[in-house]
Amino acid sequence: FDLKTGQDVQVITNYFSSTFESGHRATVIIVEQVESSYLRFLRGKIDDIRRDILELWDCYEWLNQERKDIDSEDLRFNLDTGILDSRDQINRGVPLTRDELAEKWLEALDAGTDEDMLLYLIADQEQILAINLREDKAFGVREWISTGTISSLNPTTGMVTLAQYKDWDNLNDRWNLNQSSRAIDLKRAQIVRHGRSVPISNLRVGDQLYWLEDITGPILVIVE
Repeated sequence: FDLKTGQDVQVITNYFSSTFESGHRATVIIVEQVESSYLRFLRGKIDDIRRDILELWDCYEWLNQERKDIDSEDLRFNLDTGILDSRDQINRGVPLTRDELAEKWLEALDAGTDEDMLLYLIADQEQILAINLREDKAFGVREWISTGTISSLNPTTGMVTLAQYKDWDNLNDRWNLNQSSRAIDLKRAQIVRHGRSVPISNLRVGDQLYWLEDITGPILVIVE
């Protein structure tokens, strides 16, 4: 097994002593790795909504933390698909039904503002588990993947504190461990646990989170 710079490891040693030298010798090295979720993070714009099918264009997805551009994607709603309208950058996101999402898109289409509607999605293969509706920013937004373990949370405010967290470093293809604690605001994020969209009140201390975020905070969160 090849060790790489930046990997987090636990080392078990034993002490040895001889006539010529003494010290600690590593007997076991445990490499701590963050497993990527099997669920998909996607981003795109609505091309069409028809019955159970959502057609996206100008989209891409994240595979093993890396962003991959795709021209289009057809996904399928299910009975439990959670939809959140979090275009308001200050207040808590507003839940929507599938019909309400379609109505907002048709209204925007008539007004010529449909390209301002940006969807972030969590999907299991072709099944949509959760959608977060955001407003497209003309200046562009950089997203990245992070992970961490909850040390405390306040469901009322939506604030969650992580004892340690890691950010994915695209340049060096590795996780960067941040030793200090970090507070994140989840009131505008879509959260999925066991394949279903859940409220913040469903989270518990000790939960491992894997999420997509931008400069405004987390957008899509998977509880692992």
